[in-house]
Amino acid sequence: MIYLKKGRMPHSYIINFLGIRIRFRNKFACYNNKVVLVDENGNQKNKNFKGLKVKFLGRNSTVKIYAPCPKFENCVFVCGDNVNISIGSSKHRISNLYVDLLSENGRLNIGTNLALRGGVFSIKEKEGLSVNIGNECLIASNVKLWTTDFHTVLDAETKQPLNPPADINIGNHCWICEDITIAKGVSINDDTIVAAKSYVTKSFNQKNIIVGGIPAKIIKENVTWTSQPYDKYLESFS
Repeated sequence: MIYLKKGRMPHSYIINFLGIRIRFRNKFACYNNKVVLVDENGNQKNKNFKGLKVKFLGRNSTVKIYAPCPKFENCVFVCGDNVNISIGSSKHRISNLYVDLLSENGRLNIGTNLALRGGVFSIKEKEGLSVNIGNECLIASNVKLWTTDFHTVLDAETKQPLNPPADINIGNHCWICEDITIAKGVSINDDTIVAAKSYVTKSFNQKNIIVGGIPAKIIKENVTWTSQPYDKYLESFS
């Protein structure tokens, strides 16, 4: 007998024929997608960006990048149905970023002047999810933003799910250090530093703080930061 079922990716299917599993994707369902450059006057035109590969697995999706554009290096964006990615203008580099945006009607909004060394943004498993990153943020390497736990935790008696996917929000002028995971439902306010190797599982509404640890907690208050090295900052400050 032949069995047909939907795969995990948009418009993908699995055929089981005499014990042989065949996977395929309906490429005819992938249309009306575009990567757009928005210039300083608001004019838009389709454009391919060096260092950025966009894989459209669905329809009606847009990647919009504002000029002056960041420099991309080894970046991959995977887009499902009706998703939108917006990246503000930046004088910095965005490197080694993998975006898995399979949430139907999902959003990734990045403000101006982001500098990013590397990470994985996973936005999927529920419709309408979003990740929002403010202006003037610095994100180091191996940073993971996950709107889902990837597996489902159930109430032992009712079997109802207990860990639904949820949005992630990062404010303006935040410094996300190396080897950090930010979990579903987390919001971080402006001028927050997240210390290296932290796991952020709850929101922090306070501004001008350092959070760190597993799970992350406030470890210092009334702080801000600059991307200048220590010695250069002292020269400019004196």
